[in-house]
Amino acid sequence: MAQSECCAHPVPHKQTTLCVQIAGGHPFKPPRQDVNAPDLYIPLMALCTYCILGSMAMISKARWTTDSMYALVSHSSGLHVCTALPCILC
Repeated sequence: MAQSECCAHPVPHKQTTLCVQIAGGHPFKPPRQDVNAPDLYIPLMALCTYCILGSMAMISKARWTTDSMYALVSHSSGLHVCTALPCILC
């Protein structure tokens, strides 16, 4: 039995938790391990990158205006909220 488990999982996996005590405060955990830390960095950077690349595409076609930038940001932000809403509610 142990031989088959070693073949199925050749590398032993241990979950290590990193917990650093900050002077006078609560112990610090990385966002991946802290359940109370909202990790919105990647989605927000994706949204910013999309808006920047969309603006660059409009500039290259000489169609960029402030109104088009506003429309791009507002529509992509609304789409981002609508796709994240089911995850928040469940």
